[in-house]
Amino acid sequence: AAAATAATASSGPHRVFYSHETKPGRLVAVQRMAHVAGVAHLDERCHLSIHPKFGPWLALRAVVVLDNVEGPPDAAKPSPPGNPLAADNRARDRVDTAFEHALAGYERKGGVDEETQWRRWVDVRDAVQPGHKHRYHNDQVLYHYNATTRTGAGAGAGA
Repeated sequence: AAAATAATASSGPHRVFYSHETKPGRLVAVQRMAHVAGVAHLDERCHLSIHPKFGPWLALRAVVVLDNVEGPPDAAKPSPPGNPLAADNRARDRVDTAFEHALAGYERKGGVDEETQWRRWVDVRDAVQPGHKHRYHNDQVLYHYNATTRTGAGAGAGA
């Protein structure tokens, strides 16, 4: 089935939407699509996609829409993965606390501290499962979260 879909994608009409695009007509709910496709659970409270194997350490980069391919019947559609935070109260508490701490960074006197705010968002991912086997390496975390790294001397280190 995957080979047939790949062949259809390369020869039939299709559209590609990238997660970084925000122009009208190009913005797609990539996390929601991953959820309904059964790829990752979208936690509504912390807004993270949580994969059964990779946890919150996955990147959703693009969506390919195959214009002439009919989806599976309802009975064959994948179910969204369960929320691992629903079964683990300590993890839920850790994530909620880290999320509130990240949001509070925007309300601090003197404005947002750009040097530390990005770390608060990394803490939210880390709170899902501390020490996760598939956590991004530090260089990759810096690349994705710290704009100074991408624009300064360390640009591209984690790409």
